[in-house]
Formats: sequence, structure tokens, C-alpha cells
Amino acid sequence: MYKVLACLRDQHDYRLVLLAVLICGLASYTAFHIYSSARQSRGSKRLGWIFLTGVATGAGIWATHFVAMLAFKTGLPTAYDPILTLASLLIAMGVTAIGFLIAVQGDTRWYPAAGGAVIGLGIADMHYTGMRAFSTTGTVSWDASIVVASIVLGVVFASVALVAFHASPRKWAAASAAGLLTIAICSLHFTAMGAAIVTPDPTIVVYPSFIDNSTMALAVAGVSSLVILAALAAALIDKETVRESVIRLHELADAAAEGIVVAKDGEIINVNQRVSELSERSADQLFGKRVFGDLLVATRHPYCAVGGHRIEILMITASGGAVPVEVIWKPYKSGIRANEVYAIRDLQERRQAEETIRHLAHYDPLTGLANRATLRRRLDNVVGEAEADGRAFGVLCIDLDRFKEVNDLYGHGAGDQVLRICADRMSHTSKPGEFLGRVGGDEFVIVQTESQQPASAAALAARLIEVFETPFEVDGTSTDVGASIGIALYPDNGRTAEQLLANADMALYRAKNAGRGGACFFEPEMDMAVRRRRRLAQELRVALLEHQFELYYQTQVRIPSVEIMGFEALIRWHHPEHGLVLPGEFIPIAEESGLIVPIGEWVLRTACREAATWPRPYKVAVNLSPRQFQHADFPGVVHHILIETGLSPARLELEITETTLFEDLQRALDALRRLRALGVSIAMDDFGTGYSSLSSLQVFPFNKIKIDRQFVEHLGERKQAAMIVRSVLGLGKSLDIPVLAEGVETLQQLEFLHSAACEEVQGFYFGRAASAEQIHKIIASGYAQVQTLAEDLPAPEEISPRGKLTPIAGGKTGTRRGRRPSAA
Repeated sequence: MYKVLACLRDQHDYRLVLLAVLICGLASYTAFHIYSSARQSRGSKRLGWIFLTGVATGAGIWATHFVAMLAFKTGLPTAYDPILTLASLLIAMGVTAIGFLIAVQGDTRWYPAAGGAVIGLGIADMHYTGMRAFSTTGTVSWDASIVVASIVLGVVFASVALVAFHASPRKWAAASAAGLLTIAICSLHFTAMGAAIVTPDPTIVVYPSFIDNSTMALAVAGVSSLVILAALAAALIDKETVRESVIRLHELADAAAEGIVVAKDGEIINVNQRVSELSERSADQLFGKRVFGDLLVATRHPYCAVGGHRIEILMITASGGAVPVEVIWKPYKSGIRANEVYAIRDLQERRQAEETIRHLAHYDPLTGLANRATLRRRLDNVVGEAEADGRAFGVLCIDLDRFKEVNDLYGHGAGDQVLRICADRMSHTSKPGEFLGRVGGDEFVIVQTESQQPASAAALAARLIEVFETPFEVDGTSTDVGASIGIALYPDNGRTAEQLLANADMALYRAKNAGRGGACFFEPEMDMAVRRRRRLAQELRVALLEHQFELYYQTQVRIPSVEIMGFEALIRWHHPEHGLVLPGEFIPIAEESGLIVPIGEWVLRTACREAATWPRPYKVAVNLSPRQFQHADFPGVVHHILIETGLSPARLELEITETTLFEDLQRALDALRRLRALGVSIAMDDFGTGYSSLSSLQVFPFNKIKIDRQFVEHLGERKQAAMIVRSVLGLGKSLDIPVLAEGVETLQQLEFLHSAACEEVQGFYFGRAASAEQIHKIIASGYAQVQTLAEDLPAPEEISPRGKLTPIAGGKTGTRRGRRPSAA
């Protein structure tokens, strides 16, 4: 220790020693300043910062060493080997860069300690390489113990410097670490110089090619400048990086959907663009303003003093308005000036959405009328009031007539337009005490609190029906839409909202069945009818499982030969209690309950199976319901049944109505084309009763047209019926489509059809529908004419080629009036 101090006292120029320490401190601070940027970077950018750190540190160590060597006085001529001098500089830069690279790999103390140790060894390597470059007219020997001590000092202090930098607060990290690294470099250098013993030897010559002290001074000055320039470059780079980061942060903040306010002690120092938009003030106008009081409404909310909470409050705009906002604020520890940040969310859209939701919860969005829930609450209140004061009131259920036709013809947009017009008309005709609501689809309900019942309800129903007499204008086209009304009265028809609505609905059902466009009051018998329908709906499921259904067949005849062409399958229900239930009663129930699909499939399968056993290949016709035809893969079902039963597709004829076709036109056409591809015939049933019969023939080439029985029934009674039948027959001939007339019951009807060139007929005139067993016997008997169909019925007449009707031997002529089609 004495030798080191003696060397420093007697053999060094203090001025240059001080310069060396200053250069070392500056280089160390610069190195750690750059190293902090390396810690915050990743990838190639981090490697670049590590390289700059190594350059700055290595150059500082090298400059410190040689300035201190210039301060070292031996009294002998001295010079420096240029190659070893340059090698020592490169060693210092390379090894220290490696040390910093190791240290930056992790924040645990072992990585910084290991990196510091490498840097300490790099300092020692540089020093002793530089000493090898030292040349003088003498020999240099070393005290080994002091050499070891110098290396230990450099390694220990360098490790402590790196560990301290990683562990210290950011504000003091660079300064403290730079001081420790300066101690590491200087303690190693001056201790090592104390270990050097220079012995004069006049035989040793300093080579002229070596660097003298003056040149070395210039080299050190150049390297020192390099260190300063590196520090300046690092500072500029870091400043630019920070500036770019700030710009990016501002851009990000301005792009945010929420407003952001940065403040110090409640005073605004920065805002983003969204805050300016909401407050209608620029950022410059907001700087220096108070967050609460100038920007936001002043509040004494208890959370104002606590960070991390949110409140809903009003923002004050430049125009004097108030915008509802949600404010969240937290302490802001990233900057020097700011100490809180506020996130401000505009609540205007949310408040509007909440108001819309509240409105939708109570009102129908299409018509603006009260919805089902609101009307039900209103009705409950009226029931409570009526129960308290003993007065009567009425409930009217209104259902639009022909509304479905408007939807099918003009589209749902036109249907919505009609609903709005209907709601407007009914609202205008309603008086105080009459509460109107839409409960779904084309159904409306009015709660009439007028106590003069039933007169008041009847008067209201009359007014409502009257407003529907005016046609509706839909897309420039006039269309008629009527209304059917069912009425229930409190307390006669129910004492609860459920009972009143249910009974008014029953009355509505009766009104629609009575011909539509009218009103009907509830009667107790209606409840019995509804109960029967519900019971039948339940019993239909049992009927399907217990095989209570049976198929009958009605003959289709060619005239004038009276030759059998085929049979139409008709379903019958043998009810265990009620006996024979006709299709007209249970088919609508099956349609409503959805059982029509499995029942229809049973009919199709049974008809195909029984027809496959007939001795002759007559066709069998099967009616399809709309619900059945809408099955996802109905053509596939038909194909499977044909394969299963073995019936030829050419013998199956499927009858569909126009309603079935236009439920979903494109889907229906695809299904019909697939059925035709199977070889199945398609007939248009009930032709002329729909609203687009001609359109039906245009969109699909049917194999047959069936004239509905309502036109045949009035032949000879109404001129219009005869004209319609002739027109359909002429249309069929023009299109080359066979036409079959249904419901032939009299001789006069048959004669007219023959004279009009109708070649195919069916109806009671040729006998009632027969069971499968009877049909099988008839076909098996070998007769191809209709007179063998039923023993208990008069035989049909033979039609002569001239169109005159003459009785077959043993037969009778005459009409069969009074047999309704429903008996089929």
C-alpha cells in the first residue's frame, strides 16, 4: 500500500492525474447513460446500444490510462508501441461491450455482477496490454502481489457498479454507477502503477517508430474527443427517441375514443383531441384550467380525493351546454410535472341507447304503440280499478284480414307500411279511455275503460271496422285490408287479464270464421269449442300412435267414357269416443299444432303402399299441406317412401295449393323441380281461389289443374261461375295442361263440363269415397268403369258422344243435391 501511495505522490503530475479522473468519470457516466437505453430496447436496437456503450466505456478506460501514463514521471526517455497501443484500445472496447451484454440479460443481481466482473477483467487486460506498449531506456519489473490486488480492485468495484445501477432508483442510477466504475478504473490503474519497478538501462534504445509523449497526448486528446462526441451523439439519439415516443403517445392519445386529461394538483397541463371535441375548446384554452369547476362540474363526491375510481358527471362545453361523461382517474407517476390522469368517456350515445332500450321495453318499434308487456300492465291496473269501484270495461282483440296476402304479394316492407297505417287509423279513431297496443304480428288489443257496456264496445268496434273500409295505398297500388274483432267484457267474461284476453281471442276466432270483417262478443259456448279443439289436438298425437287414421279413396273419372283414371287419397279419423271425425275439423288443428307434418307423411306412405298393391296401375293423388311441403328435404322424403313402398313415381300425383307455392317461392320451385325429376306428377289444387293463379302457371309447368269445387257448385246458378270454368278449361287447353273439375254432384254440372270440353272430373255424382279394401275389390273385379264403385249408390249415367246423358242399364238419372264437399 505504501509503494502505491509513494508512486502516486513522487512519480505523477497531479494535474494530469486529475484530468485522467475527470475523463474517466465523464466516460463512465456516458456509458451508463447509453446503457440505460440498451436496457429499455430489444433485439438489434439493444445490440446497437450495447456497442455504443462498449465504445464509450473502452475509450474512456483507454484515455484514462494513457493520460495517467503521461502523468507518470520516470526521468527517462519514453515512447509507446503503436500496435499494442491500438490493441489495448480494441480490447477495452470489446471486453467491456461483452460485460454490458451479459449484464443486460436479466435484472437479478447475478447477471450484473457477472457482467461487472468481465468489465473489471477487461480494464485489467487493457491496462497491462497498454503497459506492454510502454517503452523506456530501462527495464520494467512487477510486484506480483500488487498486480493481483489491482485486478481484484477492478473486478470488485466494476461488479458493484453494475449491481448498483440495476438496483438504484432511475434518477440516481447512472451517477452512482459511474462513480463506482471510475473508482474501479482508477484504483486498478494507480495500484498497478505502484507494482511497476523501472530500472534504468543505457543499453536499451527507444525505437524512433514508437509514439512519443507529444503524439500520445494528441492521440489521447482525439480519443477523449471521441468519448465526448459519443456522449453527445448518445444524448441526441436519446432525445430524438424520447421526442418520437412523445409524438407517438400524443398520436395514440388523440386516436383514443376516450378523452384523456393530464393534470397537476387538479390543474390541466395536457389534453387529447377527444377532450377538445367534447368541450368545444382547444387544448391551449384548457391549459391551466381546473379539472373540476372549469372542465367538469364541481363536485364534492367522496371519491374525488381517491385515485382509481369512477363517477358519472357533466362536462361543461364552451357553448354553455353539458355533456354527460364518465370519469376515471388515477395517480400518474411517470412524469415529473403531472400527478394525476383522467380518462373521460362520452355517455351521450349510451344514454340515448338506454333511452331507446327503455322505449323498446314499453313500445312497439314499428308502430309506436304500447307493446304486449305495457298493455298487459295497463290491463292489470284497469282490472284492479274496476274491481275496486265495481264498473265494467271491454277488451277488444283486432286481427287484420288479408294481411298475409299483402306480405306475399308486395313483400314485408309493404306489410310494415300497412301495419303503420292501421295503427295510425285506429289511434285517430280511439277516444280518451281507449288504450291501444300491438301484441304481435297483425294483432292489436284495445282496453276500453268506458263503463257503458256492451254498447260502448260495440260502438268502438263499428268505428274500427269503418276505418278499414278505405283501401290502403301500398307502393302506388290500392289494396283492401279488413279487420276482425273479438270482444270480452269485464266482469261477465272474466275477472282477470288472462281470462279477458283469452276470451276476446276466442271471440276473434269466431268472428274470422264467420266471414271476416266483423265483430263478435264472447259467448260461453265458444269456450267449449276451444276446449274441444285443444282436446282434439292432444288426441291427435294418440291417434297417430294408435293407428286411428284410415285412408279412403275418391275416384277420378275420364268423360265421356266414364273410365277410371285414378284415385284421390282422403284421410278419415276413427275416434274411439266421437266416432268418425271429418278432415275439415281436425286438419286445421293439425296445421296449428304442427302435427300435420307427421300425419301428412303417414298419408303419403300409406297411399303409396296401398296403391302399390292394386291389380291395375292407376294413379293415386295425395294432397300436401304447406307445412309439410316446407320440410327441409321433402323431395328426399318422397323418394325414400317410393323406394320403401315400391310404387312407381309415374303413378304418384302430388296436389299443392297456390298458398303452398308462394310461402317461399324459390324454395318451393326447387322442391317441385326435384319432384318432377323423380317422375312424380304435380297438380295445382283449388285453382282460381288464390290471388295469383296465373302467376302460378307461369313460374312452374304443372301436370294438371284442378278447378275448385266452389266454381263447379254454382254452375247453372251463377253466370260468373260458368265463365270462370270455361276460362280455366280454355287456359288449360292453350297451355296443354289437363284440367280436372272437382265437386261434381249433379247431372247438370256434368253435362256443362262435358259441353265445355272438360275431360276429367271427380265428385259425389260418381259415388262417395271408399275404403282401401273396397277400392282393391273394385279394381280386382276387372271393371274399368265407374258403375261398379258402390252397391249402395245409384249407378252413374253414361255420356253419349253427342253430350246427351242416358242411363246405363239398371241405373237411374237424377241429381244428388245436399251432399256437401266436406263429406268427401
